[in-house]
Amino acid sequence: MLATHNQTTPPWPSLYDPLIEFHNLQHRDPIQPGGHYLKHAGDVFRFTFYWTLIFHSLFFLITGGIACFNIIYPSRRDKRGVTSPSSTTRKTVPQLVAHSHPMIPLTPVASARSPDLHLSGSPEAVGAEKPRSPQSRKNVHSSRATYALFTLLTFLVLALAASFVESAVIGYVLWAVFHAGDFNISTWLPPVWALIIVSSDVLGAFPSVIDRI
Repeated sequence: MLATHNQTTPPWPSLYDPLIEFHNLQHRDPIQPGGHYLKHAGDVFRFTFYWTLIFHSLFFLITGGIACFNIIYPSRRDKRGVTSPSSTTRKTVPQLVAHSHPMIPLTPVASARSPDLHLSGSPEAVGAEKPRSPQSRKNVHSSRATYALFTLLTFLVLALAASFVESAVIGYVLWAVFHAGDFNISTWLPPVWALIIVSSDVLGAFPSVIDRI
């Protein structure tokens, strides 16, 4: 569609029926009746930025919400701690060895002059050997909620920054290409390219996530 000299900027989003761009195009003006087009580079950037921010916010809100949920409600651990995959093998090996060679308990041998014999019977040494009970942390839930809120805020800031940079590059490149060919830019191009940007970002995030898993 060849460009015209109409400099009116439509309000955002100004979407219309896209089928009018594909039917009965012969002997008609470049601008279809009922269509909306962008003429300035700033308008192309602004429309692209709005759509990219919307799509990015949805993706970052979902991922940020999952991160906040994992922070506020962490996975529970048993009293013995997290068991490693090799714990099963460690349990089976001594059992196999016990059948062939029974284990003989060994007691430490200390000399009569060793001071450990005198210290073991003293009440001070017995009291020193008792493990200390771990102190309970205060305001655990409030600290987790604060950290989760900070994490969500970080996700939203990243969404805003990514939307601004990517929409600036794509918006001005689109305007330069269409302006060089003397074509009009439909208001449907910014949401389409915003969807392409967000889709490429989501697909680019999967390899790093898979490597961490």
